[in-house]
Amino acid sequence: MKVFYPALGMVALFLLGACSQSGIPGSERGNAPAPGAADLEDEDGLPETAPIVYICDGGVMVAAIYDGEEAVVTYEGRSEEMQTVRSGSGARYAGEDWIWWTKGNTGFLQTRATEETIVDGCSIHGED
Repeated sequence: MKVFYPALGMVALFLLGACSQSGIPGSERGNAPAPGAADLEDEDGLPETAPIVYICDGGVMVAAIYDGEEAVVTYEGRSEEMQTVRSGSGARYAGEDWIWWTKGNTGFLQTRATEETIVDGCSIHGED
């Protein structure tokens, strides 16, 4: 699987920019566009898949980059590569330590060992 570390960096910059603009007159929160796929290029200059940012319970953020049957999920500064696994409903991605569940525009993150929920109530940023 190709890891999209430059795209994850763009997520961090986008999130920091969204936070820092809240005190600037005329820059209401939510008006800054998220980076699009055309804005991100890999080392060959080809467009990459744009990260999807989820805002979860307590304002926690999770970012995911999807590439077919694979995903890279970032939470609290740590990224994990995941593969699609069987799911009764929605999509389920499993990595070494985490399981990321999505259905529609929502998701939640669990530990793989115990399936205990780490973060819940995640919705795609801007699509409440």
